Amino acid sequence: MLTNLPTPRVGSLGALPESRSARAHANLPRLAEFHWADIGRRDLPISSRLLMHGRDYLYQERVGPLLVDAPRGAAAARVEGYQADYVTTAYDTDAGLVVTCSCTANRICAHAAALLLVRDEDPEAFFDVTRVRVPMMVPSWWPWMAGTSFDWNTIPRRAGVYMRPRSARSAAGSGDWPWAAPAPSQQHEDLLNQLALVHPSWWTCPEFLDPYLAIWQQTALVARALKHFPAWIDLAWRGPEIPLAPLWEKAAGQIRQATYSIQQRLWQISPADDSPLTRLRVQTMLNLLEVGFDEAADQRAPLRALRESFAWADPGGLERAKFLHRTGQTTDAVRLLERHLPAERTLRAPYRTLLIAWTEGDERLAHQVADTLENPSPAKRQSLLQSLSPMAAEEFLRQFPGLKSDAPDLPSG
Repeated sequence: MLTNLPTPRVGSLGALPESRSARAHANLPRLAEFHWADIGRRDLPISSRLLMHGRDYLYQERVGPLLVDAPRGAAAARVEGYQADYVTTAYDTDAGLVVTCSCTANRICAHAAALLLVRDEDPEAFFDVTRVRVPMMVPSWWPWMAGTSFDWNTIPRRAGVYMRPRSARSAAGSGDWPWAAPAPSQQHEDLLNQLALVHPSWWTCPEFLDPYLAIWQQTALVARALKHFPAWIDLAWRGPEIPLAPLWEKAAGQIRQATYSIQQRLWQISPADDSPLTRLRVQTMLNLLEVGFDEAADQRAPLRALRESFAWADPGGLERAKFLHRTGQTTDAVRLLERHLPAERTLRAPYRTLLIAWTEGDERLAHQVADTLENPSPAKRQSLLQSLSPMAAEEFLRQFPGLKSDAPDLPSG
């Protein structure tokens, strides 16, 4: 069960309308001293009668779509009532979960009970609104959602398989994937929205990734994407793990025109926002700028300054080293990698791979020897021995006899 929704202070939910100051929370139905973190660990503090009615809505498939905005500690659902459709929301405050419903009941109702039951029993059914494009975004102040023109028909009733974490039990087939439609090029906007909702774990699945990469061979899709290029920059910002390289390769001109807006996005980030997602977002934007800036040295200087400014997002220096190498500064790239070489030998493999590729002669051989000792494998041993003279190879094996049998407990060198 998903029980790690944060419990933000009321002020962090968004700007409150003047008529709904923080004091207004006291007049709304709430589950006192019950928070999202209690879901799955404590019984819902709702009467058995309401829980029974709420479960009836679930069994009759009257609940959905379902939305969640974890950073704001909020969830919402549309419930098909017996008289009309209703929108019910729940969001966390210091005093407990506050619940609202468009049925106007000034108390916890069966519609709200249905929302909380799904959140408790099937959290993966929720649709993550934080990754959706602006036209589909919910208002920042959740309790007012029912009074807006929010188009619920744009939200699937239930999160698709590819929107949930992939696991050994995942059974997604090609028919469940965003690009399963016959003509993706005719559904450009739909593809944008669906890609934003792919759970990052699916991008490591070849059966999922390969058909996706194939759609970029469609000339019509590429042309339409280039025509609406700012939307794809926005997608890369919200989902930096999405593999969009096939588009970037064809969009140098569009990226060049977007360099100012990309830099504006970068300057919205501070080291205080540090997280794996933020680091990936920074590197994605910096790599886009590298495509957009001209090859001339004076045009590359601002990019180098940007990479130095955001060095906190690349603590291991790997991305900066790759940039230096691509811009003809290989010696600087090698020295940077050597300074950042991890103390733990099992973490050095990506550094050694680049150092071996970017050095020559004795320097390259030294890194090749170190890599073979730090992370041994038959292929590495064979490649190293072929690089040595017969006498040197024999002496090497005499010094490290464990390599003869690929023993894992080798010295670190």
